[in-house]
Amino acid sequence: MRGSDMFDPYRGLNDLWARYADACPTPEPSADFMPGVWRKIEAKRGFLFMLQAYSRRMVATAAAFSLLVLVLHFAPAIPAGDVYMMTYMDTLEADSTPEVMAYAAPVPALDGAQEEPQ
Repeated sequence: MRGSDMFDPYRGLNDLWARYADACPTPEPSADFMPGVWRKIEAKRGFLFMLQAYSRRMVATAAAFSLLVLVLHFAPAIPAGDVYMMTYMDTLEADSTPEVMAYAAPVPALDGAQEEPQ
């Protein structure tokens, strides 16, 4: 006997695989194989599995909502008080953008030398 034949560390594992192959025949592939597997899986899933999946979604939603509320709480607030306290005339007076000035009517120069209409 050689040394490697005396001690085979996989002998028990090989025997186990041989017994498994004898006990469980190889299934024949068919069109109903995967749907059958999913039917067996879904039959084992019960109410507690659905409750667990629902509770995981609810925990994730609550964590996201809590994070949103935290960010909104510590975000710097926009001082909107001045905007709502202005009157319409104050708003028009403050609006002096160049686009508005481009449509303004020309004002004649008052340098003292005005021409008289003829």
